[in-house]
Amino acid sequence: MPKYLIIALGLLLGSCSNESKTADSKEENSEVGIDYNPHSLPDDLSNISEDELTPILPMLGDARIIGISEGTHEFIEPIQFRNELLKFLIEKKRIHVIGLESGLIESKLVNDYVHGKNVPIDSVLNYGLVCNFGKINLNRDLLEWVREYNQEVSVDDMVSIYGYDIPGCAPNPITENSRSGINYILNFLRTDSAMFDKYTSSLDPYMPMLHIKDNPESKEPHFWDIDSTQWDDIFVILDELESDLELSKSEYIKEVGEDEVMWAFAAVKGAKQNMDYLRSIGNPAYDYSPRELGQLENLEWILKKEEGKNIAAFAHIGHLAKEIHMNNGGMSVPMGGEHIAEEHGDNYVVIGNFYRKLDWFDGDPLVLEDSLIANQLKKEGIKNFYMAVNKTDTLWNKEWPFGKPSSGGQVYMNPAQAVDIFLYNDVQTWLYHYQEDE
Repeated sequence: MPKYLIIALGLLLGSCSNESKTADSKEENSEVGIDYNPHSLPDDLSNISEDELTPILPMLGDARIIGISEGTHEFIEPIQFRNELLKFLIEKKRIHVIGLESGLIESKLVNDYVHGKNVPIDSVLNYGLVCNFGKINLNRDLLEWVREYNQEVSVDDMVSIYGYDIPGCAPNPITENSRSGINYILNFLRTDSAMFDKYTSSLDPYMPMLHIKDNPESKEPHFWDIDSTQWDDIFVILDELESDLELSKSEYIKEVGEDEVMWAFAAVKGAKQNMDYLRSIGNPAYDYSPRELGQLENLEWILKKEEGKNIAAFAHIGHLAKEIHMNNGGMSVPMGGEHIAEEHGDNYVVIGNFYRKLDWFDGDPLVLEDSLIANQLKKEGIKNFYMAVNKTDTLWNKEWPFGKPSSGGQVYMNPAQAVDIFLYNDVQTWLYHYQEDE
């Protein structure tokens, strides 16, 4: 099993932990009442009908940003639902942009592909998506579907796909590439030999250290070997590179076009995000998460580039929830969804994904197991459903245990504050089991 999957599951096992019973008393349940309206989904989420998805449209309202979350990485049901919902929203002209929890800079390759450029799909999957997400068959299916869709519609109705995460695959030491942004901008500068030589020589001494060591026994240099003076120097170099790029911007636009130059500036920003992230690891001076703030910065870049268009962003619920916290203060910095919610308010709607059980290990049920809604739904035999979160209902206005990170403590969220739509799967299937059976 990939180590990055173990890390993700370690964070989310608490989603299956019934530490906060919602049926503390009959009186508490009676306050909730039977005021729920679940919209059932089929057992096979790879084939959801239009009638089954139509009720979600009024729940989304007019929000420009729609967050579609997965309760844990690499389980099949939330990705199947994502694909079906995205196709539905695209065909309804409700969205024209998709954002994935993958590196922004790398996703230029993805965007080129879906817009019809002659790029091999295997190259797109290997280099355009980070964290081995290209190995997920459903991601291939989505990219191929959007490419085909774009061939049949007008330019104005074409759909774009971006990653909105910082470059590389932070914080995974196995697959991360903290040099992504730097490599992209240096490659861009190859046609300008003076600029290329200047910044290659400036950054070369640091390049071997710009990564997370994936083997603690390794003697090779890595980011911990960079001292504070050297970190300052790296940021000075990148600031100067950005200034030089700005000075020559008009010339570059004449050479390669405005779009290519926009991506070059995004690469410089991505390089800074990578450096900021590495420098923040184990650094108590940081009062923010460079990765979470970087996700907001990249989302804003996409929104500006795709002016007037709506976006659906797919990511782990921890990155999209409007509210999430820890009991020991360990999550004292805002997460990505909290940044987005603060910036965009009612223009941001979140579909929160929860589950009762994962298919490859035995775990305690989700907190909903003892709730009035869950008990009623079990009687009705509903395995998958979604419903609007009633912000005034006592069921949703309470602290739910959500996950246990490896650093210790307990992650909590208040659903009424965190999500707008509740997406539930009774059981989620590890996608590699699913792909082996295909």
